[in-house]
Amino acid sequence: MFLKKVILIFFNLLLALPVVSANSVKLQIYLNTNQCVNCNIGLNALHLIHEKIEKIVYFPKSNQSVSEEMMEPYKLVKNLKLAYFNTVNNPFNVVKKTSYCLLYDASGKVDSFELRLLFSKVGTINGLLDIKEVKTLTLKNKIVLPDSLKFSDRISFFKHKNRLSICDYLTNKNVTLSFNATFTALNKAIQIKGSSFKPYPFLNSGIIDTALYRYHYDDIKFLGKTKPEINASYLTDSSLYLFLTFPCAITVNNQSGIGGAYFMYRKNLFTLKSELFAIPDDVLPVKKFEQEYFVININPFYIRDNKFYFTVYPDSTLKENYFLSEYEKTGNRVVYRSVINKTISDSTYLNTDFGNTQIFLSGSNSSFFYAQYQPIIIDIKSNTFINFKNILGADYEHKLLIRDVIEISNDEIGILVKYDGKEKKWVYNIKKNILVLDTRLNMANNLNKESLKFITPESLMAFDEANKHLFIYTIK
Repeated sequence: MFLKKVILIFFNLLLALPVVSANSVKLQIYLNTNQCVNCNIGLNALHLIHEKIEKIVYFPKSNQSVSEEMMEPYKLVKNLKLAYFNTVNNPFNVVKKTSYCLLYDASGKVDSFELRLLFSKVGTINGLLDIKEVKTLTLKNKIVLPDSLKFSDRISFFKHKNRLSICDYLTNKNVTLSFNATFTALNKAIQIKGSSFKPYPFLNSGIIDTALYRYHYDDIKFLGKTKPEINASYLTDSSLYLFLTFPCAITVNNQSGIGGAYFMYRKNLFTLKSELFAIPDDVLPVKKFEQEYFVININPFYIRDNKFYFTVYPDSTLKENYFLSEYEKTGNRVVYRSVINKTISDSTYLNTDFGNTQIFLSGSNSSFFYAQYQPIIIDIKSNTFINFKNILGADYEHKLLIRDVIEISNDEIGILVKYDGKEKKWVYNIKKNILVLDTRLNMANNLNKESLKFITPESLMAFDEANKHLFIYTIK
């Protein structure tokens, strides 16, 4: 029962400063129960305040008998206490005095404000709590890659369970590494080069003007664009998917030029059989929108329930807030179905690459799709949208880089970040929208930081700078 959890505090001097230990934060809430119920709705913010922060709600002693019943909706709030003030030292003897809060840390009183403002103060209050720690990456194992596998410094990574897919932009290839369950040995490596693809399946797909292709073939060859480009990858339990761009002649505004057609390539990792699906470039019904949208072929994509999700961007300043498109496999094609509309449209999401407010989703794994430079994460499994902007400073735009995301529990995720020049692991509570833990990571200087990925919430993988050794670390 809530009655057993509540600590009853009686005091004589209402405004005496509370005793606050070196690393603690205390919030005192003084309730004017003569106000309407909605005037005290700020109490609902108690669910969002960190459990390590001491919360004391003061009632008039005249309502002591019903205070526990009134606080029943907050019985799951941790570190919550009740106290009472009597008629003599009632702070609400002042006319029109509203319910208010006093906030303290080790230095003394930090702030005072009306209870109705508590929701807007949650980020500030939680930010006072010292949740920082420093841990070191301890080497657990090292895997040496075969000499036949060489990578440039322009590589991107996609991890799924015990597999790692690597796209090399400069050498136009993909390498999929399969490890044993404990990440102590490399079991298999599959290498696919753009040069290994024949042109005929692409030309026979029905989305390329073959006559125009032949007419401009010498131009395409002169530019060194005869082979498809491997742009991005995605892994499932059984298959590797590659987003390909096949160089070809295109027509824009009645003029022909050299461009590309999009394709999805699928390879079964067990049978090694492969398929090729065309992605028609005329599928977005741009007339329905205020401006024209394009699929970003170089960005990561994700797959959920046999549907494909690609990042889209507008060709002008953003008026709408579409940033994802949904496609579905139909026959030998992947065709447009809809755009995903999210309620993000303010200038705090300024993307300097495009000079507009576009959400630029540029990182993914098999569970999460995220914007590397913005506080935006999509949980692929539940299709939920996570915005953790409130835990960051006002000038976060040039400080944040997300490296990876992992599920810790139903309520918490781990976020591997470089923030303000420091490599960190954050533990973020999705439901409460608070940062639970801020861990700075000490690591070797010779690591390829771009390759840092979670294996578990307490272990990471990373290549060395030469991309020849894969290190497995525990966080201690």
